[in-house]
Amino acid sequence: MLDDYSKDNHQQLDSLVVAIKEKNLEAAQLSIAALTLNANILCAQALKCLCAQWSTLLSDNEIPTSLSNVNCLLNSTRMALNNIDKYAETI
Repeated sequence: MLDDYSKDNHQQLDSLVVAIKEKNLEAAQLSIAALTLNANILCAQALKCLCAQWSTLLSDNEIPTSLSNVNCLLNSTRMALNNIDKYAETI
């Protein structure tokens, strides 16, 4: 079951990257909503915080143009997902 959430998290992050590249705000927000739901289900506080940051970043009704902010948040989200994966492997 955890594997399903993990796989979905990575797919949602990949979808978010594509949405940002395509400047598709609606798709980006849907990906963040799915990640937030999974974070709540998994009680993953770090991922919840990152999703909140993504929501704030995407709240201006346009895809941000600052690549440094996007890349930093993307890297942090990837690290959080990898930490969730590592934790899931230990239990």
